[in-house]
Amino acid sequence: MNIDRSQVRINIALLIMTFIVTVKSYSQKTVREYFDDGITYAGNEDYQNAASSFKYIVDNHPKDSLYPLALYNVAYVYAAGEDYMNAIPSYERILASDLKEDDLIGGDIMASPYANYKYKASRDLCRIYIAKEDYEKALEYLILSDEKYPYIHFCANKGCSNETELALNYALLYEKTGHKDKAREKLLSYALNGTERILDELKIYLSEEKDVKAKFDRSLKAIESEKKDDYTNYFITFLGAKMYVGWGDDTSGVFDKKQAIKDIKRSDFYKMLEALKN
Repeated sequence: MNIDRSQVRINIALLIMTFIVTVKSYSQKTVREYFDDGITYAGNEDYQNAASSFKYIVDNHPKDSLYPLALYNVAYVYAAGEDYMNAIPSYERILASDLKEDDLIGGDIMASPYANYKYKASRDLCRIYIAKEDYEKALEYLILSDEKYPYIHFCANKGCSNETELALNYALLYEKTGHKDKAREKLLSYALNGTERILDELKIYLSEEKDVKAKFDRSLKAIESEKKDDYTNYFITFLGAKMYVGWGDDTSGVFDKKQAIKDIKRSDFYKMLEALKN
C-alpha cells in the first residue's frame, strides 16, 4: 500500500496543534491561582511578581469576586516595595472607585470582617507621604481616613489600636506642620481611654503647661452635654480639647456625673497628671 507522506505530515501537524491547544487549556491558571500566587510572592517579599499577579486580575477580570481585593493588593505590594510612583495612583484609583467599605471579606469577626478599602487606601497614602516627608499631603489623607472613611469594625481592641495610630499620626503631622496646639488637642481627645503610647507622647506636651492638674480639676466641674440621636454625650473642655467622659441612653440609662468623675480620677491619664511636677 502506498503511503501519502504529505498527508501524514499534515496529520502529524494537526495532532501537534491539538496537543498544544489541549495542554494550553489545561494549564490556563484560574483567577484564584493568580491571586494565591500574588499572596505567595508577597509573603516572599517578591513585590514585583506579586503586583503582576494581582494586576492580571485587575486588568482581565473586573467582574470576578476577587477583583476588589486584587485592586487593593496591587497598591499595597507596590507600597511595600517602596514603589511609590505606582502605589500612589493605584491607591487613588481605589478612592475614586465604587468599592464599598462594608463589603464582607470573611475572617474572624475579631479581626473585622469588613473590607475598609478606602479607609486603608487613605491610611496607606498618609504613610507614604510621611515617608516622603510631605507632611501637608500626609495630613490631608489622615483626615480623609478619619472623617470621610472612618474604620468600620466590631472588635473594641482592634478599634483601639486604630485610634492609637490615628492620634499619634495627628500629633506627628500637626507638630511637623507647625500646629503644636492642635497636636496636643488631638492627643487629649483620646487620653481618657488612651494607651500607654498616647500618654507617653502627651506627657511631653503637658510637662510644659503650668498647674496642669489644677486646670483639669476645674474642667471636671464644668461637664457639658451634646445630643446625638437617641443618646447624649458628656464631655469637658480642657486646654482647648473636647474630652468625652461618658454618655447617657435616653431610653434606659442616665449619666452618673459623680461616678464618671470618680472613674476619671482612677484613670491612667489622671495618675499621669498627678505625677507631673508642674
